[in-house]
Amino acid sequence: MKLAVLWIKKSLSVKKRTVPAILIVALCVAAATIGLIFSESMVEGLSVKLRGLYSGNLRVETDDSEAVINAVSDVPGVASADLSVFGSAIIYGSDETAVVGIKGVEDGFFSSQRSGLLEIETYDGEEGISSSLSRIMIGRKLADELGIAPGDRAALMASDKNGVTRPFLVIVDRVFESGLNQLDESLVYADYEWAEEIFGNPAVEILLEQGSDEDAVAAEVNRASCSRSET
Repeated sequence: MKLAVLWIKKSLSVKKRTVPAILIVALCVAAATIGLIFSESMVEGLSVKLRGLYSGNLRVETDDSEAVINAVSDVPGVASADLSVFGSAIIYGSDETAVVGIKGVEDGFFSSQRSGLLEIETYDGEEGISSSLSRIMIGRKLADELGIAPGDRAALMASDKNGVTRPFLVIVDRVFESGLNQLDESLVYADYEWAEEIFGNPAVEILLEQGSDEDAVAAEVNRASCSRSET
């Protein structure tokens, strides 16, 4: 009987030690799963912002941008199709200088899905901005580093489409904040026509609806673009 009692006591003690261990493992697995879900969600959120504000999902370089936009706008899964131009420049502020990417976009670029991806501060002076200078919008982090505020002038130095380096005087009429340092410290939005005249190489930037099959939409866009160009 003593042996039986001793065995029961040992068995109970083993169970007491085993249960906490199982709970610890379960909690660790749960924490890792939650962390993974959170990381994937955060990465997807970053990707949505980068596609919406910088690169788009697809870019179509063509000599007939208007025809491509008309052709792809009705393709299922396409949220928007916009003209854009990319270039680079050195921007000079009162305090510092920085190398930045220039993205030329049209007025309606920040509508629809993009409207909630960033906050925009507009110059609120009593007289507004009446300058004939080309207007740009820069990131909050870049504005702070350069010592620039909405309504200030800034100088750019850029190589144009002919390879000639030229200075440009512009006015900062808006400052944006996307929450992504990569964009807020190195991206400048400019008027499409002004940027296209300088850098050339316009393209149609296509933004897809969330959850769309990018490969399938790309195939549809290609078919629509080809059929449109043949007519």
